[in-house]
Amino acid sequence: MKTLTPYHFAPVRAEGFVAFHARVKQAGGHVCFDLEDSVQGPDAATTRALKAARRRAIAGLSAQLPPPGRPHGLGLRLNPPDSAHYAPDLALVRQLPPLACVFVPKVETPAALAQALRELPATVGSVVPVIESVAGFAQLAAILAVRHPAFTALAFGHCDYNLSGGHFPFHHQTSPRYWAWIRTLDAAARRAGKQLLNSPVLQLDDDAAFARMLARARPFASLVGQITLCLAHTRLCAAPPSPAAGPAMGPAATSRRALAAGLVRRFERHRLDAGAFALDGRREVISPHEYAAARRVLLAPAPAPAEPCTW
Repeated sequence: MKTLTPYHFAPVRAEGFVAFHARVKQAGGHVCFDLEDSVQGPDAATTRALKAARRRAIAGLSAQLPPPGRPHGLGLRLNPPDSAHYAPDLALVRQLPPLACVFVPKVETPAALAQALRELPATVGSVVPVIESVAGFAQLAAILAVRHPAFTALAFGHCDYNLSGGHFPFHHQTSPRYWAWIRTLDAAARRAGKQLLNSPVLQLDDDAAFARMLARARPFASLVGQITLCLAHTRLCAAPPSPAAGPAMGPAATSRRALAAGLVRRFERHRLDAGAFALDGRREVISPHEYAAARRVLLAPAPAPAEPCTW
């Protein structure tokens, strides 16, 4: 079965980091840290403080990895180039040892990607724009036409894209709509001679579902990488099992408002990291994007009569 290179987005924790980094490297992956969506406070001042603390922590973890000053396979997701947080992110990249990759989120124009490629140091192995909005899809061909030796791959951010497109419930990897988006990205990437990194699977304890997702990824020639959020998924990328048959794609039919109310309750009960993400009792990650979309549904006037929601 096709294998994908894992890009493992990990918590920033000093305890056991060197051993954890070694396990990810043994699986052929990169340890990546997020400075964007997962670092959000209730107000602008708190967000700035949290991001500054995250940068200091990442610098400390990087210093643990011997030998110093040589590439060690770390990756970072920065804040967007038009964000006030981008300049200090850039300063961090310049002080770190050479990075395997840097993700540039919410790229919607070739100019945004060109800016990052121009400003990031040459020690960065790969600069990966993340396509995660309707505007980004509309500019996909122009973004892929940017020429730079560090730009060899793009990534898909499906939670942001669902929110941008006004979807609820979100289309995750169990939805045919998700794979239609991947088909569009794959075709564009192949035309441009670029590679594609798949969006993360949010059900962390469902290895069978992850194996089925890997099987769905197999036909897409440009799809060579997988963003992961747990060590089990990272290891499965390197040694994918034969997928077992699973349930029909998509959730059971129910009203959008009932789905939204349930998701809001789960998010607020299990939120993590100052409210940025939640991880519920089933080890399912709930993104702030889907939470925002669910709240939007609940704030809208209720339809009369309520229509069932199916894919």
